[in-house]
Amino acid sequence: MSIWFDPEIQVLTDWTMQILTLLGTWLSGLGTLAAAFIALWLGLRGSRVKLRAFADLRLVAADLRSVVGTGELERGLYIQVTNGGERPVTIISVGWCVGWRVSKRWNRRFAINPTALNQCPKTLSHGESASFYTSFSEQPDWMRNFSAAFIKNTTRRHVKTLRVQIHTSVGHTENVIPAESFLKELEEAGKSGDC
Repeated sequence: MSIWFDPEIQVLTDWTMQILTLLGTWLSGLGTLAAAFIALWLGLRGSRVKLRAFADLRLVAADLRSVVGTGELERGLYIQVTNGGERPVTIISVGWCVGWRVSKRWNRRFAINPTALNQCPKTLSHGESASFYTSFSEQPDWMRNFSAAFIKNTTRRHVKTLRVQIHTSVGHTENVIPAESFLKELEEAGKSGDC
């Protein structure tokens, strides 16, 4: 008798085909589920607000003479915000917060930066940046006044809780830790001003 006509082999082949069909159905279902999760993840990732920012002291050329070395460089606080997300973001204000959590509530104070407020609202597309500059030549006592009026407690531990807050039109607030050099100078200004 030939192997092609053996009834036991025919049963085994039918059973194998049913298992392979079932396995193929399961794999296609898992592939569809994975594709749906990836599409959802990509959709949510694209709609997220992603801002990158920093705040530090800078020297800025006031005019062309400053660039060639014959003029004055003015010193001030420089805050730069870059949109790293896919969607456009509108910055409605830039401000400050200081303080930490005490027991079960936050002991924080908030303020708005009036210099930056004059430049807002500012809409940033993907990759665009906005700069907010506070000149110390126009406000020479800015550091001392900011320490005395807003931070008040200029201990190192308290000054380290200072954050720059960038508020957007969609309700997202980005908290940025200022540069260490700015925090040190702010602490010294507060101590020299007897805050």
